[in-house]
Amino acid sequence: MTIYIDVVILENLIMNYIIMYATAIILKKKPSILRLFISSLIRSNLCNNFIYFSNSNIFINNFKNIIISHYGLYSI
Repeated sequence: MTIYIDVVILENLIMNYIIMYATAIILKKKPSILRLFISSLIRSNLCNNFIYFSNSNIFINNFKNIIISHYGLYSI
C-alpha cells in the first residue's frame, strides 16, 4: 500500500481546520479565518510528528493526546 505524504499532510490540515471551526461554533466564538488556518497548520504538524515519531510507551501516548487536545481548545 502506497501512502503519499502530501495527501496525509493536506488531509490532516483540512480535518484539523474543520474540527477547530466546529469547536469555535460550539463555543460561540468568532475567530478569524487566518487564525484558524495557522492553528490548524500547527496542530496538523504536531499530529503528523507524533504519528511518525511515536513509540510504544502508553504514558507518552497519553501525554501526546493531552497536548494535542489542549492545543486545539486553547488556540481558538
